[in-house]
Amino acid sequence: MDATRLYEHRWQAFYKTYLKPGTMSPLGQIQRVWWRHEDQSRGSLHIHLAVWVEPGTENDDAIEGTAPRECKTASE
Repeated sequence: MDATRLYEHRWQAFYKTYLKPGTMSPLGQIQRVWWRHEDQSRGSLHIHLAVWVEPGTENDDAIEGTAPRECKTASE
């Protein structure tokens, strides 16, 4: 119970600081956020998250990823 409460407290603090719509975050001006809380089979809580950033406010130095990621092997 204590771990779940701490997790929720930390998530709410992170959301209010960086992800609340209208907030200027390190990613840019937050327009919309979607998330889902899940637990792994061993009970570890985590979040799947999608963030929409206002066009023209994106930070090009922010974290970037693609799906699927390019795979570089030793033979290439």
